[in-house]
Amino acid sequence: FAYNFFSCSLNYGTEKTSEETVPEFSFLNSNYNKYEENKLSIEMKAKKMEQYKTNGDTYAENVVFKTYNDDGTVDTEGSCNLLSSNTKTKKYSLFDNIEINIYDQEMILFATSLYFNGTTEQLTSSQTENVLIKKKDTEIEGIGFSASGVSKKYAYASNIKGKIISEETDENKITKTMDVN
Repeated sequence: FAYNFFSCSLNYGTEKTSEETVPEFSFLNSNYNKYEENKLSIEMKAKKMEQYKTNGDTYAENVVFKTYNDDGTVDTEGSCNLLSSNTKTKKYSLFDNIEINIYDQEMILFATSLYFNGTTEQLTSSQTENVLIKKKDTEIEGIGFSASGVSKKYAYASNIKGKIISEETDENKITKTMDVN
């Protein structure tokens, strides 16, 4: 007789010890709130969330999140299908159907995978995947996206294209679209 045992976890790392591969906590339909200096800083809801004891890793599925400024206003709001985070290293990876609304920049990002380093405040994508930015009347898309939370500047490595839409105020209200390649 052959016996097969299957386990489903969101942690796809290499196996080492049971504490590293088996979640300390596993939550379904969870709400997670993080407070810093008695102020809400992060709010996250997930269909499934796993936390690991030894390394500070958290994995979540079907995630909706908000981050807050010191004054309590929403800084960013977003969603993704998979999230890998480590609060010790302040490194976060987002995957599949990513949408992030950055309110102070009036900008929305759409991507397949993004990586955020909370220490350096750098947001990057894979060098082979598209990231779309919608900002007011501008849409820009490209490969190899990187952004700085410090300088509020962003760049693409290649394959940049986009649209700038402007309305002129005259009798006919003409909408012009300019494609950028």
